[in-house]
Amino acid sequence: MPKSWIIMIIIFGLLISACQPQSSSSVTPSPYPSGDVPNGSTEPYPAPDTITEEKAMENTLQKASEVLNVPREKLKIQEVEKREWANACLELPQPDEVCAEMIVSGYRIHLLVDGKTVVIHTNQDGTTIRVVGDVPMVDISEKVKTFLMESFGANESQINILQIQEVEWPDSCLGISQPDQMCLQVITPGYRILVEVQGKKVTLHTNRDGSRILQAKR
Repeated sequence: MPKSWIIMIIIFGLLISACQPQSSSSVTPSPYPSGDVPNGSTEPYPAPDTITEEKAMENTLQKASEVLNVPREKLKIQEVEKREWANACLELPQPDEVCAEMIVSGYRIHLLVDGKTVVIHTNQDGTTIRVVGDVPMVDISEKVKTFLMESFGANESQINILQIQEVEWPDSCLGISQPDQMCLQVITPGYRILVEVQGKKVTLHTNRDGSRILQAKR
């Protein structure tokens, strides 16, 4: 066969090879050939379960029982307020603690613990809590009982403290004006206390240390 024919056959073969589609070896085949992702989700990882407020309160009471060293059955939730905390420490950092600056959804909760009010900050699911101030807060329950025994002639077994709420009264009269009494217009920290004495419900206003106690008018 003439040499020119051999050269033409080689060139023709090269041209045919160059026209064939090339497959890329860099494409990684899908681990899910059918296109389905495990767990029936359209995302690689399933979304976390939504935490209900009821579940968050259950978690909070359990955690508070551990932190305060108080039996779970002696804890009672008084108030719940949804909050957006400004950092990972729930805005209650410990000394020398560095807190990541991030928005953390959670709650500000008032707990009643044996007649004492404790305020705590929590994250959204109640598994992390921080206690406001000292534990426990100022205990004025004994002063309240003494006041009721003197005012109503009741004995201690006839007194039941139902609720203690931390408040800021708008004046020195604890929000209860008295005849011929001048009230200074100053914010006065204290408590609104609901009690049952001799079968009757009574609301009391106090200052922070319980040295002043007034009965609210009905």
